[in-house]
Amino acid sequence: MTREQNDLSKKDALNVTLTNATVILEEKTDQEMKETKHSEIRTSIKQSEKVSEVDPSRRYLIYIHYDLTGPNVQYGHFREALVSAMFTNRSLMMPYFWPIASHQENLQSEGRTVNETFDMAKLNKMVDLITPEEYNRQCNHSIDVLLVGKKEQPDLWSRVVLHYRNVYDINITFPEGEDLHTLAEDFSSVRCLGILTPNWWRPPPYGDSPNAYKMFVRSVEELDILPEVKKVADQITENLCDGKPYLALNWRNKSGEACAPPRPCKEEQIAYLAELKKTAESGAIAIRKFMEENRLSCLYVAVPFYSKLFLRILKDANVPNIISSDDIEETKYPDLKKYKHDNYYWSLIEQEICLSSKIFLGWRHSSWIDLIRLKRRMAFKQYMDLADVMKPTSKDIIL
Repeated sequence: MTREQNDLSKKDALNVTLTNATVILEEKTDQEMKETKHSEIRTSIKQSEKVSEVDPSRRYLIYIHYDLTGPNVQYGHFREALVSAMFTNRSLMMPYFWPIASHQENLQSEGRTVNETFDMAKLNKMVDLITPEEYNRQCNHSIDVLLVGKKEQPDLWSRVVLHYRNVYDINITFPEGEDLHTLAEDFSSVRCLGILTPNWWRPPPYGDSPNAYKMFVRSVEELDILPEVKKVADQITENLCDGKPYLALNWRNKSGEACAPPRPCKEEQIAYLAELKKTAESGAIAIRKFMEENRLSCLYVAVPFYSKLFLRILKDANVPNIISSDDIEETKYPDLKKYKHDNYYWSLIEQEICLSSKIFLGWRHSSWIDLIRLKRRMAFKQYMDLADVMKPTSKDIIL
């Protein structure tokens, strides 16, 4: 690791420590802290005070997210849940969206609600959304039928049971056997239906129906972020690059993430990062030429804190007018201070910035770009993989 990288890592480590700082209640045991956290979550998850009487004629759907991924993968599963709920005409239980750490540390950080993330007015026009409290009232804290694929990760499944019991007060029992099911089958008589996600090891839950595809398109086009957050993002994009068209790119690499402070880098990761730096240096020149060919004179880079060396590499390659989160000043946007230092919301704002660019370059393996890519393609706006512009200097580098 170079001296520059080391200095950058120390500064970023301090930022991470400040950002992720939590109040420690020394007078409580670990178990008491967990119980307190679960109680707080159950209280805050009440997104609506309206609770209906038990209605045997209604049908309900709950999506069970079980892998250790961040919010953007969970957003993808939520979009899938919207389609499945529309396709089967079921009321959908609203989940929490969790940062990766909350899965790994058993709920030591707060989840965010659907109505803290997305435009509820648009969502309510697509499906009937209900709170966990209402689901439990209608379904008696249980799931009648849970659709799963092969039981490939039982260790993660045990986490699911604990997570849903502690947070949602829902009891989950996994079925025996290796059966595969999809919503194309007739589950119309099942009142409270559950689907385990992610779904990459089983067929789409709604089969190959053309109507389901139309619903999928609608779920992408009408899934917008919280209006007050989008308002701030729109203000930024209107003023970005003096209102001129700009190129946006997302730079992220898994090896760099594994080396993010305070985690120590393994020897093979250090070697990978050294090779990645070579790719970044040659890629920065390619990006400059790409901008010249497309007559773009401004670049917005969405980059995590552990990869900000890339900004310096771009500057050294004489890429013009480089803008990142560090250049977005709170003084210019009065409402920005509520969101700039909350990574959950800032990530949503940066996605909107990338969505509004003339051309967007994304790392195809990142879930962060999924909704951007889908929305841009449906709006006929240009999206390209980073690998279409940059070339790896080694077969081990994944772009």
